[in-house]
Amino acid sequence: MINYTFIEDQYQIQKLINELSGTDYISIDSESDGLYSYADKLCLVQLEFNGKIYLIDTLKVDITPMKEVFESNSIEKIFHSAYSDISMIKKNIKSNFVNIFDIMIASKYIFKKAVSLSNLVNNYFNFQLNKKFQKTNWGKRPLNNELLDYAAMDVYYLKKLRDIFLKDLKEKGLYEEFRYTCEKLSRTPPKTNEFTLEKYISMAHTYCMEGMEFSIFLEIVKKREEVAQKLNLPPFKIITNELLLYIAKHYDEILNAKDIKLYNRCIVRNIEWIRASIKSVIEGEVKYFNNNFYRNGGNTDYEIKLKMLKKWRREKSEKTVIPCELIVDLHILKQIARLDKIDLNKLVELGMDEKRIEKYGNDLINFFNSLQKKE
Repeated sequence: MINYTFIEDQYQIQKLINELSGTDYISIDSESDGLYSYADKLCLVQLEFNGKIYLIDTLKVDITPMKEVFESNSIEKIFHSAYSDISMIKKNIKSNFVNIFDIMIASKYIFKKAVSLSNLVNNYFNFQLNKKFQKTNWGKRPLNNELLDYAAMDVYYLKKLRDIFLKDLKEKGLYEEFRYTCEKLSRTPPKTNEFTLEKYISMAHTYCMEGMEFSIFLEIVKKREEVAQKLNLPPFKIITNELLLYIAKHYDEILNAKDIKLYNRCIVRNIEWIRASIKSVIEGEVKYFNNNFYRNGGNTDYEIKLKMLKKWRREKSEKTVIPCELIVDLHILKQIARLDKIDLNKLVELGMDEKRIEKYGNDLINFFNSLQKKE
């Protein structure tokens, strides 16, 4: 049994802030209902400092007064996977976060891979965190004691892990690099539910879709989003990406099927909206132009360039002992792979930060542009 204070009343927030004024750190975690609603909500914020744990019901309490704590340079904010927590909190309040220590990022530097909180706690403290409620609906009320106990444990070990990793990072000469990476998290944008087709276009390329399959896939993705929004459900609960790909590749049989079945595991009923989407493409009402698909030995030009860029990044990682994703973000490599040529201005435009450009920019430019010459 772990001790904590559950905050459901607004007046308790100011009392909490007064207590925080004397601390030099605060461990933070959060829970949302993203597995159960289309526009996910921040449902709970967990805090730990100086051995005290507070759980704030953000469906009942406005956490805007916490802004001064989040923006304080003198209070270190400790997270495990800060990006997701910060983006959700920023969705609720306009606040910056400074002086961040992200334990998941620290694990990438120490182990060259991200390590889950439960594995870290098990490895360092021989304690198995209960993950029974990892997929619970945090938007439901009331929250019972078992759920609150679970939530409290997610911040209980963060400061202890921070102290261990701080020492390791300094001993390995990685602390300054780590601090710079954490500082970038202050620019984490608020989470949005804005829908774009870009990631699904990339998915279609990965599965070598062309012509009718390509257009049908994007059209049913778009319609799925409309259905999900109307029903206030996450899109994957309407129909999975795996099944969408299957439908696009087998659209002829789908038009005549009573149910859509995939490997005897997935069944989608009430599929008239799917059939209507397929027909609209077949009949020429809707068409998506696939302007990034070029064949080259069975692979797209994009795939070949991305594969080479990943290889370049992996070699850099091996030489610098820095994890691949901390050299250049994968989403930046994907954008580069769609281009014919890059320069320093283009890297800035794509979102590569100043320090990474200074360290790897020229080498990346020379490598990528040389690929075009070989072709």
